[in-house]
Amino acid sequence: METAVQEKSIIISAATATTTTTRRMSSAAAAPWADIETDCLVHVFRRLDLDDLASAAPLVCRGWRRAAADPSLWRALDLRRDHLARFMPWGPLAAAFKLRYGVHRFGFAGFLRLCVARARGSAADVALPPLLASPAAELDLVSLECPRLRRLAIPKLPAGDEARLPELIPRLPLLEHLEFESKPSSSSSFPALAAQLAAHCPRFTSLKTSGAVKPEEPPP
Repeated sequence: METAVQEKSIIISAATATTTTTRRMSSAAAAPWADIETDCLVHVFRRLDLDDLASAAPLVCRGWRRAAADPSLWRALDLRRDHLARFMPWGPLAAAFKLRYGVHRFGFAGFLRLCVARARGSAADVALPPLLASPAAELDLVSLECPRLRRLAIPKLPAGDEARLPELIPRLPLLEHLEFESKPSSSSSFPALAAQLAAHCPRFTSLKTSGAVKPEEPPP
């Protein structure tokens, strides 16, 4: 664990140092780390989180930028960590995106689009944070651009977006695990969701949710 932390610190320090000094250095005088083979960089970059892959590693040089865009690094997209502070427009991630990509209106939706684009259809594990600004658009993006998805974690959704979930399932034939932050609020949408999972997801094995589940009362 300590080694991984040290390697991550070295990577981020390299990114910071290079950003500062590239104004004074020519490409011919690039730092030694610019010559590391791409496959070796990809192996090391597996220790970075998504924020650093998107905003720090690409700043070092072209080789690092190419390695940081490797789809295998973007197959697991857990976006729940510190979601409130992390995606604020005045936070450090927003500042990094302004510097790296010229993005002046940073938000979660844009970061999700970047992550999904970098995965190039190979994302296998996606966990969305609570309080999505546009749940319908973000779920549509994931279901359309992540056809190899095996695990999906969904926050509590408005009733209208929750009711649309059964429509999205046929797009995810490899889905194995579905996780809800809380149990579905609609008694009608869950049976429809279960039916779609049974029909379109032959590898599906587990459903995780929280909250009490009451047995259905027989009709009078």
